[in-house]
Amino acid sequence: QFHNQRHTDVFSVENLLEIAGAGIVVDLHGNFVDPGQDLCIMHPLPRVNEISVEIDDDPRACYFKQVLYGKYVRMALIMKLLEVE
Repeated sequence: QFHNQRHTDVFSVENLLEIAGAGIVVDLHGNFVDPGQDLCIMHPLPRVNEISVEIDDDPRACYFKQVLYGKYVRMALIMKLLEVE
C-alpha cells in the first residue's frame, strides 16, 4: 500500500504515523525518496523511527530548517501578543 505512494512529495503526519506503525522507514534506498527526486523532506519532529538518520545529511531534508523557522514564528507571535516592538 505505501509503495504505491512512492512518488508523492507530501506526506501528512498521519501518513508518517501509519508508515512508522507498519515498520516502513523513509530512507535513501528507495523507500519514498528516489536519489534524483526533487523534493523537500519535512517532518514536525521528534521522529519515531519513520525517517532514517541518513536523511539528515541529504540536502533535501528540510526538517531542521522547519524547526528553526517555527521557532522564529513563535517568537514573533509572542512579541506581537506582548505588544513588544
